[in-house]
Amino acid sequence: MRDKIFPKILISFLVLFMSCNSSDEVKIRTGSIEEALKVASQSKKNLVVIVTYPGCPTCDILLSSATKKNEFTEVLSHFVVYDFNVLNPANSWVEQWMFEKAYPIACVFSPEGKLITLIENGDINKIEKVLTKIAANEQDKSIYDYSKTRLTVKGKELVETLNASFQGYRVLNQNKATNEAINKAILNVKTSVAKESYFFNNYVLSKLYYKIKDTTSAAKYTQTALNFSSTMDAVLYPPLRAELKYQLNNKYDQYDDAYLAIKQTTRDIGKIERSKKPVISFQVKNVGKKPLLIKEVVVSCSCTAAQWPKKNIMPGEEANIDLTYKPGKEGVFQQTAYIISNAFNSSVTITINGYVQ
Repeated sequence: MRDKIFPKILISFLVLFMSCNSSDEVKIRTGSIEEALKVASQSKKNLVVIVTYPGCPTCDILLSSATKKNEFTEVLSHFVVYDFNVLNPANSWVEQWMFEKAYPIACVFSPEGKLITLIENGDINKIEKVLTKIAANEQDKSIYDYSKTRLTVKGKELVETLNASFQGYRVLNQNKATNEAINKAILNVKTSVAKESYFFNNYVLSKLYYKIKDTTSAAKYTQTALNFSSTMDAVLYPPLRAELKYQLNNKYDQYDDAYLAIKQTTRDIGKIERSKKPVISFQVKNVGKKPLLIKEVVVSCSCTAAQWPKKNIMPGEEANIDLTYKPGKEGVFQQTAYIISNAFNSSVTITINGYVQ
């Protein structure tokens, strides 16, 4: 009798042990936002989207910690978790929507697709603190402690603004959205624009109005969107700006504006001595029909300095952009700079690499 009871107890223990362990396992998925929300809805769980960038050390640490047995993993096990690499074309909208290029960022959505909060902080303890509150359904104001992007509004107001833009963007991408759904989305996005007007929510409004053939309102929000011209706008929105210009005038050609052409976007300068400061030139040409003005060249490191022409480059004219690199240590290096201009292609990336000996 004892021999029969012991195997049953052992089997029950193993089943319980495996069940407890599996509940704490975190599977980090990849895919589109609609796929992620579908999984969250089917699982009846909130969704955590971790927005990452390749080569970001803090992103790597966060993703690694999410797969190890610890308190953070235990909290994450209550959520559906997705990794959104922003270099994946399917995720390019995320930065545009948030108006941010800092990583990692954790976005938490309800199973119904509502943005609950946004956490711009790579500190695992702080992320865990917010997610613990949400998992326990204790959604007080502390869940917005780290809700910030480069937009002016912060906290709960930021989350509400981004949620309105997000819901409008989802409706915009539905092939069979009804006029009722579109008008509801328009109303919500217009409310968010009153709190914080930025390129993306004006873009969404313009496209939604265009979808219901209200071209007058569409043109109004197109013009507002196109008036945003900060460095961040230039980096994030070139393809969306093009969409709006074509929508405004279907005869529009990209070369009607200034257009920055460049022969080489990457220069390998080979081996250099640590005591040297090489100057690398990139030749650019305005192949558009309007004057080209380079507003800024943003470098990725203080070890690189940029020089560029401050006057207009007229159609057909050429000019040089010079990067001066000051080596910091021996070994392989790569430095990037962003050419910000008034051109159709308002942000162009140039790169230098080599080896310091």
